[in-house]
Amino acid sequence: MTLATEVQKIKDSKAFYAVAGAGDLAWEKLQEVPTRLQEVPARLRDLQAKADARDIPNVARSYATQAGAKATELFDELAERGKTVVGKPESEHAAEITATPAEAERIAKAE
Repeated sequence: MTLATEVQKIKDSKAFYAVAGAGDLAWEKLQEVPTRLQEVPARLRDLQAKADARDIPNVARSYATQAGAKATELFDELAERGKTVVGKPESEHAAEITATPAEAERIAKAE
């Protein structure tokens, strides 16, 4: 097989699109970090007020039960997001990368 055939196989895989989608999601979430950091003290206070050590095993079991389904759902969502990202013209990617956070948000909303 030629290199072009191998590259096309990779590009056509769901995993390829999931990685592209994960990168796009990471970029989006990084833009939220400053705001999220400001919310941490209030969220910790709320958590301390609601914490009950007796509930920990039940909560942990619930999270473990849901984790597999959530992981599959997330993988599918990232693959769909990746298809959108990979399908954009290169000029749009360049504009987003060089844009300020405010400009990037404006570009994202325009899509």
